[in-house]
Amino acid sequence: MQQLQLEQQLAREQNVDEGSMMGDFVRKVPVIGKTESCHDVLNLFLRDSRIPCVILCDDKNMPHGLIMRDRFYTQMMVDSLSIYFIAGQPIVMQIALL
Repeated sequence: MQQLQLEQQLAREQNVDEGSMMGDFVRKVPVIGKTESCHDVLNLFLRDSRIPCVILCDDKNMPHGLIMRDRFYTQMMVDSLSIYFIAGQPIVMQIALL
């Protein structure tokens, strides 16, 4: 999995000096490629509860979107419930919370 430092990337794109006020709002977050699975994203969020999002990048490391933690969890639950009602079978999920 690729790891980029978001602070450096934002500084380059926005010409923000490290000592500027903008640096107070920048957070380091994981970066994933388009081949990563939902399971990989879930593992990232479970490993560190402070991660608010994951950046989705293409093969050239250009950002294409954000996967927000709260929206990701909500969508996973909605999808699981949809499968339950369509199939009529309970969904069994085992997630170890840290």
